[in-house]
Order: sequence, then structure tokens, then C-alpha cells
Amino acid sequence: MTMRLESVQNAITTELRKVDNSKKENTSSKSSMYTRKADKASLSSDAKNVSETKASASVVAARIQAEPEIRQDKINEIRRKLDDGFYNSSKFADQLADKLIKDFGL
Repeated sequence: MTMRLESVQNAITTELRKVDNSKKENTSSKSSMYTRKADKASLSSDAKNVSETKASASVVAARIQAEPEIRQDKINEIRRKLDDGFYNSSKFADQLADKLIKDFGL
């Protein structure tokens, strides 16, 4: 009877070792599965363009702020042209037409 119990106990011990080893393998594979990788971030080309556009807008805003709010020299020039009838002349109509053609690429 002792012999039978020893063989049964050996079989149980062997099976318990298999279960233990299996648990160890699962634990090690799970820990490698949950290993943290280094965080990585990158910007898309659209995000880079937005950033560059924002920087350009800041430069333009600074230039606008540096300009005087009312440009008296331009006001005086336009008043003089109005008084002289320049805007009712064919010369002005030709200049305006040329500018429109150039701006619209016609």
C-alpha cells in the first residue's frame, strides 16, 4: 500500500510542478506583455503648418500694432485725388482694370 501511495504522491507532485511552472511562464509572459514602452509623440504636418501660421500671424500682428492707427499721409493723398477728379478719370479706370486683371490672373 505504501508503494501505491508513493506513486500517487509522485504523480501529484509532478502535476503540481507542471502547474507551478505554467504559472511562472504565464506570469513572465504577462509581465513582458505589460512592460512599459517609452512614450513617443510627433506632430503631423498639418499641426506643424498651424504652428508656423500662428507664428506668422504673431509677426503680422506686431507689425500692425507698430503702424500708426490713422495714416494721415494716405488720407491727404486720397482727398487731393478726389478734389482733382482723379477717380472719375479714364486714367484711374485703366489703372483699376489693369490691377484687377493682374490680381485675378486674367
